[in-house]
Amino acid sequence: MSHRVVRGFQRDRLIELREQAKMTPAELARLADLSPSTVASWERRDGAPDVARLVKVAEVLEVDFSELVDVPREEQMPSDLRIRKGLSQVELARQIGLSTTVIGTFERAEKRWNVVQASKIAAVLGVDIDDLHEAWLRARRRPPGTPA
Repeated sequence: MSHRVVRGFQRDRLIELREQAKMTPAELARLADLSPSTVASWERRDGAPDVARLVKVAEVLEVDFSELVDVPREEQMPSDLRIRKGLSQVELARQIGLSTTVIGTFERAEKRWNVVQASKIAAVLGVDIDDLHEAWLRARRRPPGTPA
């Protein structure tokens, strides 16, 4: 189970928003309760943030989480929809009463489409079930070795 925001993290947008807020990387780190080296590594392209930390940064910058993560709609997979909502697999699983194993398996499309699970997931993510199904199909059809 990964908490990393690998796809769609907008480093340049993070820097732009931080600068608009007239903060240094160290100030943003302090206010988000992160180490300065963490924020610096994100800005240098050395690292990718996890969902929980990026949620804190968005709160400090007073922006919606989706301002910092962007995956084009036609490329989105279920994990992208979850991350766009600012949730980890653990948080999503907790909210709908499923295990993180079930969530991970669903996101990777390793089992057949399950409309009952999908309905619960779509409701929490605030997406239409048809959009979730399209995202799931992209995960199902992705080339070997491609993360979901």
